[in-house]
Amino acid sequence: MKRAPLILLLAVAALFVIMNRAAYQGYFQDDELDDIVTTRSIPALSWAGWFATPRLSKENFRPTGHLYFYAMNRLVGLDFPKYVAVLHGLHLLNVMLVWLLLRQLGVNPFAAVAGAAFFALNVSAFDALWKPMYVFDVLCGTFCLATLVLYAEGYWIESILTMWLAYKSKELAIMLPLVLLAYEAWFGEKRWHWMTPFFAISLCFGVQAILSPQPKESPYALVWTFGALWQTFSYYSTRVLLIPFAGIVFAAIPVLVKDRRVWLGAVALGAFSLPLLFLPGRIFPAYTYLPLSGAAIELAVLASIVRPVATVAFFALWIPWNLVELRADRKATLTADDQIRIYAGALLDFRRNHPELRSIAFSSAPDSFHIWGIQAALNYESPFTRLAPKFMDEAEARKLPDAARVTFINWDRNHNKVHILSKDPSAPDASYLKLGPETPIWQLDQGWLGLDEYFRWTEPTAKAHLAWPADSAHFEIAVNVSPSILKTNGYVNVRPSINGHDLGSLRYDKAGVETLRWDLPKGREAKANVVLTFEPVGHFPPDTRTLGAPIVAFGFVP
Repeated sequence: MKRAPLILLLAVAALFVIMNRAAYQGYFQDDELDDIVTTRSIPALSWAGWFATPRLSKENFRPTGHLYFYAMNRLVGLDFPKYVAVLHGLHLLNVMLVWLLLRQLGVNPFAAVAGAAFFALNVSAFDALWKPMYVFDVLCGTFCLATLVLYAEGYWIESILTMWLAYKSKELAIMLPLVLLAYEAWFGEKRWHWMTPFFAISLCFGVQAILSPQPKESPYALVWTFGALWQTFSYYSTRVLLIPFAGIVFAAIPVLVKDRRVWLGAVALGAFSLPLLFLPGRIFPAYTYLPLSGAAIELAVLASIVRPVATVAFFALWIPWNLVELRADRKATLTADDQIRIYAGALLDFRRNHPELRSIAFSSAPDSFHIWGIQAALNYESPFTRLAPKFMDEAEARKLPDAARVTFINWDRNHNKVHILSKDPSAPDASYLKLGPETPIWQLDQGWLGLDEYFRWTEPTAKAHLAWPADSAHFEIAVNVSPSILKTNGYVNVRPSINGHDLGSLRYDKAGVETLRWDLPKGREAKANVVLTFEPVGHFPPDTRTLGAPIVAFGFVP
């Protein structure tokens, strides 16, 4: 029986690993790549300054979490599973700290295991355990829990140091002194002078935050409106138990259960949740990580009071319910991570093979992968040559001057592929264009719409420029004649002209991809300015645009 709690804790840890084993199949997010590239350029001596300074970081630099990225990159590079392994190790350490704190509060071993299990297996903080970018929240939990455990054991100086590290992990630790005050009032020896350094640390950073508030448009700006409060309260009260507003039950438990240990858990849950309620611009599941420790205290004390069968029944219902949410989150996360792995991997490989590049533009990227992630992927292999990629849609790219040397990156979200096109001013123009993701779009001058699988719609008039080979005998255009075109207009007439020479009109009236050719005029020139005119124009509701034709390919043929 003495070994049973330890066996149960090991079983909880094993169940956690089994539930979250798929996390090792994920990949880095944009923030993670950015942190890796940014931190590796920080001199070693600068880290001591970041840890020691009492100044608030306006750039949200958090040295404990950023040191994790610095150390992991030096040790394992971009080996993603190892980042997750450390993250999971920290979480299991926090589970043990929750258990120790509960035992210090006098909760019996089995009820303490119940509280630790609730904290360990809770899917509400899913992202914190699957994405290294939230290591800041996990480390903040580590040092906050360590502070409570050390303080309860009488290690005053050590608990001050861990609270400092907690704040250096995440600003949420500014609320920790309230929890320590509640502990001292209900379980301590009323050593109020012990509170002075903790509140001094919070006051130091709190005053700085008040004197230098975030701009109103910043997602980190506090919003003091009822609408914002309702938005955040609705979200976080639902996340705790993954049932709409079910988190309110943890506010009701202290009213019904007259136990100071429950009150302490409620204070921890409320104190660590309070700043989140005024940040409607930063609502994320991972932010529930530290507040969950307060809910775990409440549940453990409740488990020590009710019959064991009630606790077993709760977990028998709660764990499967969490698994349902876990499967949904897992599918969405791994799908997004697979896309980023393909995209960022292509950028890493391309940059490794082309260190001389200086100008890069991109037209699209996987969802939620922002420009700072693209920049980090492009700069990882060449940290001393910083590239600043620029978002540029196709219309802007087509306006680039002929002398521009640029690499154009396009994400094909329909096929999960990356297409990289390099515009070399010294390279000749193509004489035949097949309209796909690898088309040199700078040769499409005017009147071309976005790529749709293997063709592009045009406006009623479209212009392009091509090279005109000496052995050319014909000019060819392939059009995707769709059923909607045949039903609406019955046909499409195409009239091309080359350098002002009208080649005449030909009719496309067969369903499918139809290819027609025109004889070329005499007097070949090196460069061909092509103008394509279409009639009748197309109107295909609900599309409100006036369209020409869906072109599959065009150019010169021998």
